[in-house]
Amino acid sequence: MNKNRVLSLSLILLTAAATASAQGVSATQDAPLTREQVLAELHAAQAAGMVPHGDLDITAHNGGPDDAPARTAISTATRAQVKAELLQSIKTGDIMVGDNSRTLAEIDPSHYPPQPVAPGLTRAEVRSQLAEAIRVGDMPFGDEGRTMAEEFPQRYAAARADEIRAQQARYAAALASAAQVASTAPSKVATR
Repeated sequence: MNKNRVLSLSLILLTAAATASAQGVSATQDAPLTREQVLAELHAAQAAGMVPHGDLDITAHNGGPDDAPARTAISTATRAQVKAELLQSIKTGDIMVGDNSRTLAEIDPSHYPPQPVAPGLTRAEVRSQLAEAIRVGDMPFGDEGRTMAEEFPQRYAAARADEIRAQQARYAAALASAAQVASTAPSKVATR
């Protein structure tokens, strides 16, 4: 036990001596800075995004919702293009407002033209997809995000095999159709 105490004390003294010598070396190298040097370091740190701002002490390097964009990002759009995009966004209400990430058109849709809606699936298509998902076990089960087929693979093995065969048949038909179109198309190689 005495031997362990001596080893630990010698290790502590060795660490303290190394730290003191490192501080002594750095203190001699770091002479007091002039006002101009301090300002130059401050401006360099600000340009690099290292100076914290706000109550949350958020910088570009420690992340956060109000990060400044990277200084290296260069816009390829002209001033006129940016102004035109801004006017178009204002006209269509596609400007974010406030902290809730909603646009003007979402807040007050009566003042803006309706947004084009992408065509979706019909009710019959949705119902057929649902029936197929139930048949092959692709429906969620429980709170873990697993599907019925993952929970009970023996119950859905035959349906999965049928689905794989159907996909392979559709793929083979598409390949055959493409090959037929390619063979009937006139050759574009010019003969002289």
